[in-house]
Amino acid sequence: MQEIAAHIYSHWQKEELNERLKKVDLTLVDMDDCIYPGTTNLTLLRNLSLILLQQDRYKIFFRLMTYLPVLLLMKCLQLLDLGVDNCRLILFFSRMVSNIPLSYLQTAVQPIPSNSFPGAKETLTILSRKSKIGLISLGLSIVLEEYKKQFRDGGIPLIDFYDGTQVNRLKSIDKSKRVRGRIEEFKAKMPLVIGHNRDDLGMIKVVKEQGGLVFGFNPSREVAKQCDIIVRAKDWRPLAGYLQPLLGDERKNE
Repeated sequence: MQEIAAHIYSHWQKEELNERLKKVDLTLVDMDDCIYPGTTNLTLLRNLSLILLQQDRYKIFFRLMTYLPVLLLMKCLQLLDLGVDNCRLILFFSRMVSNIPLSYLQTAVQPIPSNSFPGAKETLTILSRKSKIGLISLGLSIVLEEYKKQFRDGGIPLIDFYDGTQVNRLKSIDKSKRVRGRIEEFKAKMPLVIGHNRDDLGMIKVVKEQGGLVFGFNPSREVAKQCDIIVRAKDWRPLAGYLQPLLGDERKNE
C-alpha cells in the first residue's frame, strides 16, 4: 500500500479510489476500538457501578460484582487463546446486567458517545450526506441506541440503524448475516464497511463480494490484508480531513 494522505494508505490509485468513494451509498461501522476507544461494555460497567454506589443501591451493586470474577477469568482465557471469544464475553455480560433496572442502564450509557474517538462523529457526518449509516456491533443495543440519539447533524440523526446484542439474549448477532440483510434492504450498490479485527471479517467478506470498499482503522494484520484503505492514526481526524473536500458538499439521498 502507498500513503495517499497523512496516516491514510491504499492500494488504489487516489483518483480511482475517490471515484469509488463518491459512489458509497451504505456505510457499516463497528463500535468497540473503532468508533469508541476501548470496550463499551467495560465503560458501561464502570459507569453503572458508580451510579449504584452514589445512589446507595448496594444490594444491586454487590449482586453485580459477584459476576466480576467469572468475567475476568473469561477475559484471561481469551487472552491466552483458550476458547473464549468476544461473542461469549458479550453474552455473559448481557446476562450479567439483565437484572439491572433499565433506568440505571440508560443513565450509565449516556456519557459513552461523547468519549468516542475525535473525528469519528465528523467522519460519519460527512459520509451521512451521501449514504445511509449503520452500526453493526457485538456490543449492547442500549449503547448503540444512545449513539443514534446523540450523533446528529444539526437536528438530523447521523445513524439510520443499528444491529447489536440485546440484554439477556442467548445468542449474539451474526455480523455477516446482518450486513447482507442491510445491503439487500437498502439496495446498496457500493457498501462501505469500517472495522479493525477478526470479528469484522464476516462483514468484510460480504461487502467485498458486493464490490464494496473496506476501511481498516488501525486494523489487525489479518484484517489489513482485506482493506482497500487503512487509517493508522490515534483517532479519526485524518479520515475526516481526507473525506471532507471529496464528499463534504454532498447531500444525503432521500
